[in-house]
Amino acid sequence: MLVRIGEHLGDLDGQTFGRLPAGWSILYSLSLLVVAAVKRLINEGVIHPGLSWREARGLVAKHRGEQSKRKSRKVGCRLRSFREFVLGTLDEWTDSECELAAVELAQLAERITASQRQSQLDQSMSAARWSTAQTV
Repeated sequence: MLVRIGEHLGDLDGQTFGRLPAGWSILYSLSLLVVAAVKRLINEGVIHPGLSWREARGLVAKHRGEQSKRKSRKVGCRLRSFREFVLGTLDEWTDSECELAAVELAQLAERITASQRQSQLDQSMSAARWSTAQTV
């Protein structure tokens, strides 16, 4: 772990390195990115001292194009299948089945929206922690 961090992030200048988060696990995750990407993300404020390990892992997955693409394809595929199922069988549903589906789907839509808001809030709070740490 430490060797990889040194090999991949060790050439960063002191000012840039000072803008990285603390924690070996976080630094290891970031070392999986290309150094140019790390520098760019630091300059954009995406990577900052308040970055959590979970955020770093998500960032690496996003920029390496791995799991996030695979998961989104599964979601898209499943949604298309579900849509086809609903449209193909809707005429056969009873009134109570239609009502049940409408209630359940509305609850799912609310949950998805809440999850998006929470993700945006987490990102904002993380950036605020970094900004506060800069001013102290």
